Amino acid sequence: MSSDDYLQVSTILSRLKRLSEFFLPGGIPNPVRIAELISDVLDEISTPPPGDPDTLEELARAYRSAADVIALIGTDTGRLGTTTLPAAWEGGAAQQASAVLQATEKAIGTTPGIFRRAATVLEDLADDIRDQQQRHSRLHEELDAAFYDATHIRVRVGTPDWFPGPDITIFEGDVPMADPTALLDVVRRAYDLVNGCIDVYTDALDSADRAASRFADLAGKARAAAAVEGGMAPDDAVVLAGKTVTTELGDGYDDGILTPSQLERAGRKMQELSDADRTRLQQILDAAASDEQRAWILKGLAAGHSVDELARFAERIRGLRNIGT
Repeated sequence: MSSDDYLQVSTILSRLKRLSEFFLPGGIPNPVRIAELISDVLDEISTPPPGDPDTLEELARAYRSAADVIALIGTDTGRLGTTTLPAAWEGGAAQQASAVLQATEKAIGTTPGIFRRAATVLEDLADDIRDQQQRHSRLHEELDAAFYDATHIRVRVGTPDWFPGPDITIFEGDVPMADPTALLDVVRRAYDLVNGCIDVYTDALDSADRAASRFADLAGKARAAAAVEGGMAPDDAVVLAGKTVTTELGDGYDDGILTPSQLERAGRKMQELSDADRTRLQQILDAAASDEQRAWILKGLAAGHSVDELARFAERIRGLRNIGT
């Protein structure tokens, strides 16, 4: 669910809750007002819970297919690093090539599992949306019927009693006018249906929140895993993987300060530093005013900047708040 959809559903939900108060038992307004209120509810629920279950399921299948392909690539890549290399690769070159291939296998190895878990999230979300849209459609039809009942009465006109012969139906049908005798039943039905709509839109927001949380968790784990793979301490990896920037680039933008590849590269470069430079960099990180600032310093490390350059950069950003937002 996009941020615009989320806002729209939240607005619908808020208005439905206000309208539902008019249908509380004991607060029965006049028949005309009942019809107006039901019409207002129908206007509010004209937009069903957003989402395309079929597209989500198609995307989930694509994730699972990609996971299977990537898993095979990882296996084949790892096998290359442990079997015969081209004859031209000898000595140090062969060792370096083998190390690169095995490292690539490790990097690829975590991807299939993440893709499969993402597919499960998409499938669950598709099931939720399909259920919500079906419930919405059913409630919409029942509210339409309730509105009709509130604004029509069944009338039959036959021949008068004094007319000779059997009774003959001259007219039988629904007439557009309020039926005071059915008012209580209409109010009860409308009350139940409006609350049913509230449940549907509440579930839609809950499903969106749950999916967003699960996707954020997967993204965080992917970043943290990349950082640990590069040699970063697990506790630092978990904290820094969750640091984000605020952007206006839309819902599909990866807002992590450090991408998975940057986290992996930062961890690896820390391991490659001399003991003196590593100690100095740790002092720079410890002096940072926030985890966000630490993330930006490590972003510079991943980009290849020296410890001297990072020290100057850290001094410039130390007094800043909400850097990158």
